[in-house]
Amino acid sequence: MHDGYKVSGMDMLDTGRLAVAGYNDTSNCSFIDLFMLKLDPDSQEKPLLLTSEPYYSDEFTEFGSKWRSVCLLDDRLFLTCCRNTIALYDSSNGDLVNQGKLKGEVWCMTTRDGLVYVVLVGSNKVIVLDARKLRKKKTIILKGLEDGDCPWDITVSNNKLFICTEYYGARVIMCNSEGEIEQEYRNTQYRRARSITVSEEKGLISILWFGGEGRQVVVYSLSGGHSSISGGHSSISGGHILASFKVPDYSRRIRINNNINRLFLVTETTGEVYEYHT
Repeated sequence: MHDGYKVSGMDMLDTGRLAVAGYNDTSNCSFIDLFMLKLDPDSQEKPLLLTSEPYYSDEFTEFGSKWRSVCLLDDRLFLTCCRNTIALYDSSNGDLVNQGKLKGEVWCMTTRDGLVYVVLVGSNKVIVLDARKLRKKKTIILKGLEDGDCPWDITVSNNKLFICTEYYGARVIMCNSEGEIEQEYRNTQYRRARSITVSEEKGLISILWFGGEGRQVVVYSLSGGHSSISGGHSSISGGHILASFKVPDYSRRIRINNNINRLFLVTETTGEVYEYHT
């Protein structure tokens, strides 16, 4: 990782493309690195992550903001947000393809089926844009947020929005396309839900929790109902807990590769990427 930087975001495509974004507290600059993993379905035990250089790398100074989000649209195009600016780039030549402005500062985003879902800082709204034209398609108002809830990470699967809430909420909510909560996940052993990823093929949801004894990834089924953990025991009606494992301190984001069923995790301070079998 670039010297003096911290990681703010990560994204992954099932084709093996990996994107990492970061920022510098001192200079207020940010960066994006893109990597290509060597996927070998016939060698499940062989690590995919080896020391390698990114095939694309860029440092951004023009926006003067330390926070940057990144999403991979396909093997060539990627989206990035900084402050209220969203931009589409071509990684093959570094060209800016399109750019737009939003009414607020972007905190996190995700892509799905040609759309990009953007969460603004301190907002209960998810802005949905055409990922290439960057034109607004709709605004989803998240209903039922608790006082202090702050969306921290988002992913979309089968027309459902999965959102981590920070600070006082300490839960993950699954919402429909109208923003209504259909399911929630809580973990009283940890104060915050930091990141979320979904395996559609296996019907699993993985959540990165922290704020208790270190950091932990908990894997749940996607069946309906309410799921919580209290005092080391689970109280579950649907959303069964299938597995859990400790992860490094300062873990920032998790994403899953559905082609090979592996979970990838990036740390905030060192930019190290870890892989786990799912």
